[in-house]
Amino acid sequence: MFAIDGKRVFRTFVDDLEHVTPTNPGRRYLSLKAKDPGFTPENVEWHFHSTVKVRFRSEKAVEMARDQARDGRRKMIAEQYRQWEVKMAQRKR
Repeated sequence: MFAIDGKRVFRTFVDDLEHVTPTNPGRRYLSLKAKDPGFTPENVEWHFHSTVKVRFRSEKAVEMARDQARDGRRKMIAEQYRQWEVKMAQRKR
């Protein structure tokens, strides 16, 4: 078995794939597929930072969802209390 020169292999890897990666280096990075064997040509892959912007719900939508959840909890508690009152009324008979 022969020793692999990591720097030479890495440079060859980068040179071979550089033409298919984004031109902005801040949007790409190399990552190991598995950490155990370390850097080998078969164990590295390009990862790209996402350029998709995340949509945030508007404050009004968040407030409405919070109010609906609160109302749901209140209704649940009221129903449990009603069931408890019915159960207590049946015990007294």
